[in-house]
Amino acid sequence: MDSAFQKLIYQAIDQTISSEDFDRLQDLLETSEDARLAYLKAVNACESLHEIAAAPLPTSNKPTATLPLNRWPSVFAFRSLMIAATALFVVGGLAFWLGRQGLNSSRTVEVVEPASVAPESQIAGHATLRRAVDLKWTRRVHAGQSR
Repeated sequence: MDSAFQKLIYQAIDQTISSEDFDRLQDLLETSEDARLAYLKAVNACESLHEIAAAPLPTSNKPTATLPLNRWPSVFAFRSLMIAATALFVVGGLAFWLGRQGLNSSRTVEVVEPASVAPESQIAGHATLRRAVDLKWTRRVHAGQSR
């Protein structure tokens, strides 16, 4: 077959053939047995190529595309770790600053005992507690006295 006939076959397969060329191809297919065989071979080759292209690739034992898939969990874990560390630093810094504010205000407070109160005996822990928080006892406790 000549190249003009092959061009008509390929245009018919690609569906880019004009109506005049399609009529001419139809006439050749009706009159020539060789033209029909050439046309059937071209159509079968085209269908075989489409099937091969649509078939999935055979898998091999070598890892091919798994590297990018395994990378995402580590990136997610790294980002989560960085967010947690940043939150820890912010909360820790804020707690330190608030703690320092509380220490500065408590250093300026003086505890002054009124002069009219009689001196209190210092039983272990009790007098220290009284001076620290300005505690007033309902009854006096002396050394060696039990409830």
